[in-house]
Amino acid sequence: MVVIERTSSTGRYAVRGEMTVYTVRELRDQLVAGSARELDLEGVTEFDSAGAQLLLALRAQVTACSESVRELIDLYRLGDVLLNGGGR
Repeated sequence: MVVIERTSSTGRYAVRGEMTVYTVRELRDQLVAGSARELDLEGVTEFDSAGAQLLLALRAQVTACSESVRELIDLYRLGDVLLNGGGR
């Protein structure tokens, strides 16, 4: 299950729950419709390559992230592209 909360009128969102191959379609639809520019991923409990692919496609900056998100971003060496202020 995934929950998306708009935290500002300027395209800032918080994502809670799974960000995996099973949820990215729903996430994509909601985040694209809302013109997501910044994402808080501290509440993401599971994250896989489909989640990373979605972040790249959105071109949104990650303002905060959970350990599972950080591990995959580091593994794929995407920190310079995705993280805003270190992602923590």
